[in-house]
Amino acid sequence: MGKYRTLGTLFNRVFRNDLNQNFEDIDKDIQTQKKRVDDLITKTPQPSEVVDARGGHPVLRDRLDSVDAQLAEKAQVSAVTALDSKVTTDRKRNQQAIRRELDSSGFQPYQLPAGFAWQSAPIKLFTNGTKFTTDFDVSVFKNVSTNTYWVDPVNGLDTNAGTEVAPFKSLEKAYQTASSGDTIKMKPGIYYRDSSWQSISVLQKSLNIIGEGTVIIPLSDKHTYTKTAGQTNVYQTARTNVAEVIDLTFDPVGYKYQKKNTLAECDALPGSYYTDATTLFIHSLDSNSPNPEKVLPLLSAQHFKVNNSLGNVKIYLENLTIFGGNNGNLWLDRINASNGLSVYAKNCDFLHSTGLNVDGDAVNIDGADEAFFQNCRALHSRKDGFNYTAYNSASALVTAPKFIEVDCVGAYNGIPNTLSPNTNNGSTAHAGAQGIRVNGQYYKNMGANVADVQPGTESLNLGCIAFDSLTGLDDATNGDFVAQQSGAKMWVNACISFGSKYNLYAMSGTTMYVDNTQFDTKQGSGTFIITNQL
Repeated sequence: MGKYRTLGTLFNRVFRNDLNQNFEDIDKDIQTQKKRVDDLITKTPQPSEVVDARGGHPVLRDRLDSVDAQLAEKAQVSAVTALDSKVTTDRKRNQQAIRRELDSSGFQPYQLPAGFAWQSAPIKLFTNGTKFTTDFDVSVFKNVSTNTYWVDPVNGLDTNAGTEVAPFKSLEKAYQTASSGDTIKMKPGIYYRDSSWQSISVLQKSLNIIGEGTVIIPLSDKHTYTKTAGQTNVYQTARTNVAEVIDLTFDPVGYKYQKKNTLAECDALPGSYYTDATTLFIHSLDSNSPNPEKVLPLLSAQHFKVNNSLGNVKIYLENLTIFGGNNGNLWLDRINASNGLSVYAKNCDFLHSTGLNVDGDAVNIDGADEAFFQNCRALHSRKDGFNYTAYNSASALVTAPKFIEVDCVGAYNGIPNTLSPNTNNGSTAHAGAQGIRVNGQYYKNMGANVADVQPGTESLNLGCIAFDSLTGLDDATNGDFVAQQSGAKMWVNACISFGSKYNLYAMSGTTMYVDNTQFDTKQGSGTFIITNQL
């Protein structure tokens, strides 16, 4: 490297000449260093340390090329290994799916885990290692009835005797006539609030309520509609206190209409409604007059509530579709800690609960002794699907429920909920509740799909599927099977989870026992005991 000239302090001819000479010297030094690097890489012999850098290759370029080739080979091997691992996992899962679908042999009695507190659960379970089955039939828990009363919303009369050939017209008449333990059978039809059960605010006696065929019990009156003056597509009816409008024309679960802020907006959008607090305006999906048997304005009010303030109450429900209710489609509230309270349901749908508060779940079990469900669905609630807690509506700690869900579905819950967003589950247990879920499906909820919370809460999840939480957050709310709050325990056996941010999430102090289950992601500082991840 050349010696550069020292520049003077005066900006004169000498200064400029020295500066230009320095530029030339610097350029020469740069070219010299570039040549040395080129020689190092190509062919010119170098000092011993450079020779060592060649690593036995004639020139350094050869060694660099060799290293590049090795790195490329390792990258390819790593990619192939990752692909092989994914193919192996996918193959195992496909095989497992085939076994679950087709293999019905080799079932053996399943013993409840030794650490599971509810060892006396009244259910027999069987497994062949890939799936679970049960001979459980919730109908064995029916009340033993002395009398049966029939109701027909189309052809019945409340002046009839309530027999099968001479049925009552209203559910209210049947309820008033029945004694505790009796059975009410409901013939097919829609049991509107205003014509069938408006005066029944709370069920307070033990009953079997059984639908024969398609029985719909909406929190809705039967309306007639007139064309709205000055509008092209809107029809109106007198109605206050509307929480939601649903349409059963194309979907028996109910298509939810959009609420608009102005009459003009409603006129422009099929499947919408507007209310001015006294009149309801509807633009139906086909822009014609709404069919009162298909378009149901659900009210913001209490629906199917059961309490035990007058004595022991055991309710059995079968083949019912219940729409609406701001305290749940079905709400059990243990008012009297000394009286028993239980519910058993088979083949029932609990749909479009409209409440946003803590009791707004589709199935809302507050302090009941037992809550057993078979082939039931809890869908489109603004809060949870199935919810079990030891607290009653007065926030008193009464009884931690025992629950069973067999072949149940909890989906599309918590949409929308601005008061408690991202915390709404397909099924959830709290405050020491203990339960068993068998072959359930829990998906697309605005929160963790299955979440069990608080000390003493335990759940045994067998052959269940959970996927696609809708929250989009990077926390436990975006999970499939989630144990929350120290002391909660969850067993997950032969289950499938996918699509959510975290398939399994065990928060601090919780324990999750996972066996023979398909999952990709897990999170949390709780304890995981995992056997045979698929």
